[in-house]
Amino acid sequence: MRRVLVALLFSLAGSAGASAQICTGFATFDFARARLFADAAFSSSRERYHGGAIYGGGRVFGSVEVGMTTYTTEEWLDYGAGLGVQLGPWAGRRLQLCPQVGVASSSSTSDLGSDHSEKHISAGVSVGYSLRRTRTTQLAPTATLLVSGGRSKVSFGGGSRSADINSSGSIAFGLGFQFDRQATVIPSITVPFGAKRAGSTYGIRFSITLGSTRDSDLR
Repeated sequence: MRRVLVALLFSLAGSAGASAQICTGFATFDFARARLFADAAFSSSRERYHGGAIYGGGRVFGSVEVGMTTYTTEEWLDYGAGLGVQLGPWAGRRLQLCPQVGVASSSSTSDLGSDHSEKHISAGVSVGYSLRRTRTTQLAPTATLLVSGGRSKVSFGGGSRSADINSSGSIAFGLGFQFDRQATVIPSITVPFGAKRAGSTYGIRFSITLGSTRDSDLR
């Protein structure tokens, strides 16, 4: 069950929107279509460190990422990709909605020599509101609802065992601080639901745009 939560966090990390970027708090793609990001998340039982790239423009956006999740006695290697679309903005160009889907894969080898792997698919929606903005800065609170399910596999001594992973979900709240049109910092808290013995996760995300900046409708 704890791996389901990591898959949800994985999706959250890569869920960047297009154009005005209000829905996720990131800097706008109107300045540059590509960006790099890095994020870290912590709970009482795990630490997660990821990095990746996002590309978007117009309505559609996508992301890829790789990273590691560590537990007390385990380390998992994570991969993932996401795709979504921007709807809006509305309310004076301050409110935006971004549906999204994502896939993630994680693997680990135990001290006993058995190989563990999990594959997840997630779907959800992000919503954000531009609380304050200028031509070069923006402050945008966001909320993201995600649900996820998947399948796990354990290989040992030439044999293997597979099982479905129960569906679970999370809701995350963030606050995007955009600076100088290019850099964004987003602290967040993620609260899971439908998972046993799962606690809240606290995260921080950094993003920087690539390439030259252009004029935007952020005013």
